[in-house]
This record gives sequence, C-alpha cells and structure tokens, in this order.
Amino acid sequence: MQIIIQDSGQLIDEEIISKIFLPFYTTRKDGAGIGLTLSKNIIEAHKGYLYYQQNDGVKRFNIILK
Repeated sequence: MQIIIQDSGQLIDEEIISKIFLPFYTTRKDGAGIGLTLSKNIIEAHKGYLYYQQNDGVKRFNIILK
C-alpha cells in the first residue's frame, strides 16, 4: 500500500531537506521537531518507509507499507 500526501504550497528549502527527519530539528520558533521523526519511526517499526520528494512545485511525502 502506498499513501501519498502532497501539497502545492511553499517548498522545503533544499539545504534543510536532509534534516527534516532528524529528532528535534525544527524551523518553527515554537516547534519541538518530533512530528516527522515520530511518524517515520512508527512507519519503519511496521516495516514501511517514509520519504520526501519535491519537484515541479509540488512537495510530496510518500508512505509505503507492506
């Protein structure tokens, strides 16, 4: 099963894409930086994958579950 969450809003800056799944990394003043890390850990615990990609002005989070 594949779940795709896509958004045509503002793209993530290229220099921070490699950091978005790091624990406690945030770009928000009041952010905790645990949302994407926690989501990825839960998905991987169920032998799935979570990854991010952006192109043609669209950002996309892909979740793959087996």
